Amino acid sequence: MKALYYLAHEEDLQRFDTLFNELDVLATAIPIEKVPSLTAFVMKEKPIVQQNYILLDVSDMDWTPAHILSAVQQLRRFSSAQLVFLGKPEDETVELFGTLASVHHVSHLIMQRPGSDVEAELRSCLTDSPQLPRKLQAIQEQMVHTAARTVSPLHIPEGLVIQVAVAGTMPRCGVTMQSFALYHYLKSLGWHPAVWDKCGRTLPLLQTIEEKSYTETESAMVVHGVPFCKEESPQYNAYVLDYGMLTPENAAHFCMADLSVLVGCTKPWELPAFAGALQEVLSHPCRSLITLASFSTQEDLDRLSKYFGAKNGLAPYHPYPWEPPAPQAYAKLLLPELKEICGEPHPEPECEAG
Repeated sequence: MKALYYLAHEEDLQRFDTLFNELDVLATAIPIEKVPSLTAFVMKEKPIVQQNYILLDVSDMDWTPAHILSAVQQLRRFSSAQLVFLGKPEDETVELFGTLASVHHVSHLIMQRPGSDVEAELRSCLTDSPQLPRKLQAIQEQMVHTAARTVSPLHIPEGLVIQVAVAGTMPRCGVTMQSFALYHYLKSLGWHPAVWDKCGRTLPLLQTIEEKSYTETESAMVVHGVPFCKEESPQYNAYVLDYGMLTPENAAHFCMADLSVLVGCTKPWELPAFAGALQEVLSHPCRSLITLASFSTQEDLDRLSKYFGAKNGLAPYHPYPWEPPAPQAYAKLLLPELKEICGEPHPEPECEAG
């Protein structure tokens, strides 16, 4: 007998009882109404580690996509349960399923379209039938949807060259991985970017580890298609400056970039480093500053965001540096700043009727 957690709205909790009985699955039904925080649930629900499957119905998006992805990331650290998602073919769900498939390698994704046999698809998931086509379909749908939604999201003026600086509040907080992700995001918007290893540690390491996977050009070392430069070149019009850890020596240069991205962690013992880095930044006012909370949950950000500056968010999970993350992970925070750098005016706020 296999064990399964089924999270859905209360009126749907008996929906698959016949199938569970047929497949000899011991299902524990959990009403979503009693789970205000999915991340807190997966961390505090001790029996979750004993489950073979976790079935989540996200049709009504009771949690934000970012919150769901954060919960999946947390769960992956200690549970080997197969994740199964049910959803409706709506914009948020398409994006969510594509990210679950491409980033978190979730294959059991059931889109409840009109006329689809949801029970048959769930049976296939619970009998461990191959799910690669469904995973590929989810990725493809996300790509098509994202392309349709983000065609020409901004106009890059001819001759404009920008610098996006990335620094961390402490060692090993994900600065270099975010540098890769930002490179991919800038490229997706139409820039010709390069990574600039300002801390001087990433490039030598890659030359050793990726000895057979890089080529050298006149202007850059190219690893798996990603160029790393040591100076500006006419080939590139956007530079992601990887400063490593923010220090008094590099803070002024970090703040001089067109856009400065500060990455930090939010565990109680990590917050002093975050506060110290922000204090360092305040002594060198940035043109535009965004703070990213790395290895953190939405609850962490909700609790602490007022200390992190006006523009802050969760650092998107990006485990494989050579592939682009989902573009929407950065669009909300970065796209408005990049539009302003490109000279596009901010929309005027609507006046309330008085």
